[in-house]
Amino acid sequence: YYEAKNPKIINDRTDHVLYQMYKAGYISYEEYQQALHDTVYVQEKSRVNEMYQMPYFVEYAVYDVITHLLQQRNMQDNKQNRAQLENELRTNGYRIYTTVDPYVQKIVEQSLAEWDAYPRLEDADDSVIYYDNGDGTVTEVIQPQAAAVVIDQATGDIKALVGGRTTPTARKTLNRAYQTTMPVGSSIKPLAVYGPALDKGYSDGTVVPNLPLPISGWLDDSGKETYPSGGSSSYGPVTLRTGIVRSLNAATAWTLMELVGLDDSYNYLVDMGVNPAHINKSGAGLALGTSGITPVEMAGAFAAIANAGVYQEPLSFTLVTDREGNVILDAKEIRDSRQVFKPSTAWLLTDMLVEAVSSKSGTGRNARIEGMTVGGKTGTNQNAKGVYFVGFTPYYTMSLWIGHDDYKPLAEDVYASSSAAPLWQYIMAQLVKDKPNAPIIDASPEELGLVKVRVCSVSGKKATEACEADSTHKPVDAWYPSNSASSLESCDWHQTYPTCKESGKIATQYCPNDQIEMRSLLMLPDDSIYWKLTNAQLQKYLPGAQHALPGGLTLADIDPSMPEYASYFCNIHTLEWYEQQEALRSAISAANNQLRTSNDVLTDPQYAMSLDDKQQLLNKINELANLISNPSATAAAIEQVTEELRQLTVRLVSIYSGMEPDNP
Repeated sequence: YYEAKNPKIINDRTDHVLYQMYKAGYISYEEYQQALHDTVYVQEKSRVNEMYQMPYFVEYAVYDVITHLLQQRNMQDNKQNRAQLENELRTNGYRIYTTVDPYVQKIVEQSLAEWDAYPRLEDADDSVIYYDNGDGTVTEVIQPQAAAVVIDQATGDIKALVGGRTTPTARKTLNRAYQTTMPVGSSIKPLAVYGPALDKGYSDGTVVPNLPLPISGWLDDSGKETYPSGGSSSYGPVTLRTGIVRSLNAATAWTLMELVGLDDSYNYLVDMGVNPAHINKSGAGLALGTSGITPVEMAGAFAAIANAGVYQEPLSFTLVTDREGNVILDAKEIRDSRQVFKPSTAWLLTDMLVEAVSSKSGTGRNARIEGMTVGGKTGTNQNAKGVYFVGFTPYYTMSLWIGHDDYKPLAEDVYASSSAAPLWQYIMAQLVKDKPNAPIIDASPEELGLVKVRVCSVSGKKATEACEADSTHKPVDAWYPSNSASSLESCDWHQTYPTCKESGKIATQYCPNDQIEMRSLLMLPDDSIYWKLTNAQLQKYLPGAQHALPGGLTLADIDPSMPEYASYFCNIHTLEWYEQQEALRSAISAANNQLRTSNDVLTDPQYAMSLDDKQQLLNKINELANLISNPSATAAAIEQVTEELRQLTVRLVSIYSGMEPDNP
C-alpha cells in the first residue's frame, strides 16, 4: 500500500531490475532504453487467481499443449514433468493460439446449463455431491453431470469443449470432457464393430443372426459361452444395417466375434485415437461399450467417419510460440493423421448412421434436425449408469455424455435415445442454424466403388424371384464393393414350389386345387445356425423353414412316401385324409338322396300320417340336414343318421300304405 502511494520507489526498483537485465544480456540496450521510458502502472489487486473465460476449454488447451511438448521432448508423462512445463508456459512469454470458436463454445456452455430435462437418478439422494474445500466451506455439485465436445471434422480442430453443466468458479475443477472415462455403451458399435466389418469387405446387406444362441468366444462371468440380451423383438436373420439402426446386441456381438475379431476391433479403436488403456478388449468392451472412453476421444473417432475415414487428431491449438515469436508447436506439423477406414467404408457407415437417426425404428430418431442431414449413435451404459450420443452433421461432430460423477445409476427407464439424443439435438440445431444442408461425405457411392445389389434378407446372397415371393423376409437393396458384388452368388435358400395354403408345405396330389398356390419356401443348409434353435423358435423366427435337399436332389426326386422327406410335404391333405373326404362325400350324397325321398313321403297326401308320426319324421330329416351342414361331421355319423332316417321312412310308408315294410 505504501509503495503504491509512492511511485518514485516503484520507478527506482523497476529501473534497477531493467538495468540488471540489460547487464545480464536478457535485453538489448535499445529494449532497455525503451523500457525506461514506459509508464509503470500499479495493480492493487492481483489477477493471478481470477477466473478466465471459457475455463473448460482453456484448461484443456494447456493440458493439450503440455501433452505435445512432452512428446516433442521425449519426456515422461507424469505430474512432475507436467508441472514443470506448465510453469514454463506461464512464465516464459509463450502464446497459445487456440481453435476455440467462442460462439460455439458459448452455445454449448449455455445449453448444458439451461437444459431442464436431464434424466432422473435412481436414488434422488444422489442428486448432489458435496465436496469439503478444507477451509470450512463446502462445494455442491449437481448430478447428473454432462460433458460435450464439438469438432470440425474436416480439420480436427476442437471448436468447443465443456466439461460440466455449469461454468467453474475455481481453477482446475473436474473436466469431464477428458478426465473421466465412463463406459460409452452402444455408441462404440460403429467404431469397433460395424466400421471394421464394412472395411473388411462386408456389406450393409450382409446377414447375421440376431438370436438367443451362445456365440463362440462370448463368455459370461463364469466362463460359459452365452449371448447378450436385448433386441428380442427382432430375433432372426438381420442385415448389418438393421443391426446398427436398431442397435441389436446379439447381432453386434456375432458380427464382432465372427466377422471382425477382438484384435482387429481393438486396433481400429487405437487408430482412431483411443487410449489403449481405455479399451476393455473383450466382447462386452468392444461390442456393448463397457470400455471407458473420454468424450474427446469419442468425438475424434466419430469425426474420422464423417471425414471420409481420415482420422485427424483432435487439437485445441493451432500454434504455440515463444516470446520472440518462434514456433514451438505447429498443429499442421504435429497432428496425428491417418486413413483409418476406406472412403467407401466411411460413406456407407455414415449412410447407416444417418438412417439410425432418420428411421422411425432408429435409436437416434430424437436427434433429427429439420432440413439438416444428421447421423449418429446412442449409447446407454449397463444398468443405466450413464448415456451417450455421438453424431455429426455436414459441419460438426459432437459427443455428449450424461451421467453421475460417482457412477451412480440413472433411473432404470432412462435411455440415451430419450435423454442424450434430445440434448444433443438442442445444441447442434443451434450450431447449424441458417447453414445450408449438404452431404456429410461429398462423394457418391458409385464414385467410391460401391454398387447397389438386391440381396436376400435371409441368406445374404443375390435375391431371386423366389426371395421376392417370401412375404416374411423381403429382399433389401444393399451396397457392395464392386469386386465382391460381381462374385455374389444367387440365393439358393429360397425355392418356389406348389404349396398348400393350409399347411404351408409342398402340396401333394391330395391337396384341393383351391388350396394350392405357388409359394417361396425356405430351405436352410444343414450347417445353418438356425437349426440350433428349438422347433418353436424356428417356426417363430423362420416359419416354414426346411432342410435343403441333399446332393442336388430336386422335388421330382422325392415324394411323401419317403420317410426322410415326408416332413417336406403337406401333412394335412394325406391319403388317409383323401379317403376320409371321399367317404364323407359319398355319405353326404347318400344322405341328400335320402332327404329327398323322406321329404317326398312327408309331403305326399296319400300318407295320412298322424301328427306325431309326421313330427317324428320331420325331426329326423332336420337332424340329418343339420349334420350334413356341420363341417366337423364324420362320414360314419352321417351314414348312421341316414340309415335311421331311411328305416323310419320305410316303416311309416308301410304303416300308412297298408303294406308290410321290406326292411323292418
